[in-house]
Amino acid sequence: MPRLAICFEFPTLSGGERSMLATLSQPRPHGWEVVFLAPVRGRLAESAAAAGVEVVDWDVREDGRKPPPEWAVVSLRAAVESVGADLVHANSLSLARLTGRLAREDDRPATAHLRDIMRLSKAAVADVNGNHTLLAVSPAVEATHREQGVERIRCVPNGIEPFRRTRPPGWLRSELGVARRTKLIATVGQIGLRKGLDLAAAALRQLDPTIDFRWLVVGERLSQKEESVAFDAALDDAIGSRMLRLGYRTDVLELLAEVDLLLHPARQEPLGRVLLEAAEARCPVVGLDVGGNRFALPDSPLVPLTDAATTAAGLKAAVESSLADPVVETPASGRFALVKAAASTWTTWQAAIA
Repeated sequence: MPRLAICFEFPTLSGGERSMLATLSQPRPHGWEVVFLAPVRGRLAESAAAAGVEVVDWDVREDGRKPPPEWAVVSLRAAVESVGADLVHANSLSLARLTGRLAREDDRPATAHLRDIMRLSKAAVADVNGNHTLLAVSPAVEATHREQGVERIRCVPNGIEPFRRTRPPGWLRSELGVARRTKLIATVGQIGLRKGLDLAAAALRQLDPTIDFRWLVVGERLSQKEESVAFDAALDDAIGSRMLRLGYRTDVLELLAEVDLLLHPARQEPLGRVLLEAAEARCPVVGLDVGGNRFALPDSPLVPLTDAATTAAGLKAAVESSLADPVVETPASGRFALVKAAASTWTTWQAAIA
């Protein structure tokens, strides 16, 4: 009876973790058992338990900082052996270094997800290449890593199930107390520099003053770094009372079905799950032409990323154009079927232990 251990670096429930839980919600090969190695506090452990997945406490950042790979792999080895795993999978590029080392040093089957686009050191490439197979979430992610010497990559985009509304139209405006004529423009994701909310704020400040809108900031800041705290605080002064903080939401699809536009100004985006959710909810999107965005949204207006002022001006023009004449993608569950993504992932895992 094969036992799969999937390791996570953080206790949070962001796009990568939600995509893994979605994969595991689909039928799995007979006899396979799955266990999560993750911090037992937080939303990830809660959601895993609700889905019937065992969570064993493992925190690579136990003291708040991530140790060097040669130390962290010792901790991971102990956790993997404690659960009797036949295969270990890293749900992030960062942890792929550890599973790759473990595979090379112990001759242990290991796989990993590539959910980021970043430059790697030669040592990091060597570690990552220790994995049997690496699952890239978009062609852009695959190409970026192949150019750096990463091998054995298979492109398996995230999947999503068909969406059907469960709430009556207008519920969000009632919840917020805004008029029907008011345009709702949402940004969804962690609050931080990489997500480009400063670009969103700059673009929205320049909108035609005749446009009555509210900026819905969906998400929270996880980083406690001084610059992140200052960045977050500065958003409160960006456009005054027209910005509404909604915090972390579990009903993102229902929310996207209600808003007039998703503004996605992330400076780096491998394959944002929220983009698939927007397409599935029939919500128009304006974003940047980076990473896997064009792959996810072939018809949506995407703005080149250049200097901040030019990019903000481009986003402003695209937002005004989209509010006047929205472009709606076909539902993402057609191109990014969850059942297909899950089957491809399980095929990879089966091959790794064969």
